[in-house]
Amino acid sequence: MAREVLDLLQFIRARRNNVLRSLLETGRAQVTLRSELTISHQTPEIVYISTTTDAPSELQIVSESGLAVAVVDVDLHADVDAVLASGLDIVITMQGHDLNFTAPEIVAPD
Repeated sequence: MAREVLDLLQFIRARRNNVLRSLLETGRAQVTLRSELTISHQTPEIVYISTTTDAPSELQIVSESGLAVAVVDVDLHADVDAVLASGLDIVITMQGHDLNFTAPEIVAPD
């Protein structure tokens, strides 16, 4: 697994706030959404990301109950797409406007 993570790191852009880089290095990453929320969770809630079939397509954040709670801001699409396409097992949670990604196999044990 470590070799694959190192290989992925080589292909990541060198931007300062690269979400995938953060996820691969620490097992955790976060983006803050500016879009309006249908529900604002006060505690971390597990969510999923789904692509709409509308044109232009959107990345919707969907609660476990299936309710669309927010849309990923367009300028964050590339970063979120990179995380989703990484092949990592990730858990996505949302608290307030913060969308959090955790890769349990990378996070160092406490």
